[in-house]
Amino acid sequence: MEWQYVHRTVSDAGKFFDGVEEAIASEFLPSLFGVEVDITCKYRKLAELPVRHAGLSLSNPTTNTKECYKSSTLYCSHLLSTLRGRVQYSPVDNLDCQSEVMPEYWSRIEAAHKVKVKSEVDQFPQDTQRTLKRAKTTGRWLSVMPSHVEGTILSSTEFRDALMLRYARVPSNLPTSCDGCGDSKKFDVKHALDCKKGGLVTARHDESRDGLRDLLAHVFSPSRIRCEPMINPAPIRANGTKTHVPSASSSSDFRNADCDDLDSRFLGGID
Repeated sequence: MEWQYVHRTVSDAGKFFDGVEEAIASEFLPSLFGVEVDITCKYRKLAELPVRHAGLSLSNPTTNTKECYKSSTLYCSHLLSTLRGRVQYSPVDNLDCQSEVMPEYWSRIEAAHKVKVKSEVDQFPQDTQRTLKRAKTTGRWLSVMPSHVEGTILSSTEFRDALMLRYARVPSNLPTSCDGCGDSKKFDVKHALDCKKGGLVTARHDESRDGLRDLLAHVFSPSRIRCEPMINPAPIRANGTKTHVPSASSSSDFRNADCDDLDSRFLGGID
């Protein structure tokens, strides 16, 4: 972001970005989520964190000024000393300085992020905490480059629904009843993931299976990828001997990570 350049070069520049932060919190985030501002304000501090820490990488331009300026000063310390006439410039010394500074800097940043995400998640109810903890490992779709060729394009509705589910919110415009079992009670995300009559469970499994098949088809020839395993494959005869072609199979189990029978344990890798 362009304001980060200002943060790295001007000390105490955060006070000039109050308007930017106000626009992010009161206009951009509500538009991104498609909900009212009173809901997104609860997630503003989480959104400041990187995606790998359950955030959205939307840093607060008023609070991270000192850290950006300090890190830039340390990273460029050899260049600054050269410009001030204290030392003779050396490319080797410059690289050594950078290689010493950055690991220590990133370790401190990671430690601060872990403390912050824990303090923010602990403020939510227990059920929400479980989803937010899982969000640390299920946000790769937020950092993928959109591409029609790779099938990574999301519509605005798909993006907002995925974002709401990531933060344990109910997507908007859900049907009032289940079109599979005909249940007239309130239709929610849990019922959509658990209902065995509407075909949603099968559709979710088939979509993931087809995505995996497409990825494997880029590695092997498409004709070698099958959705179902072969039954009693015929051996290949070569010079009077029988050999079998080695094969590999993959089986996936899809379930609702927030269903009642999983309340006692945390499944961190389920999306």
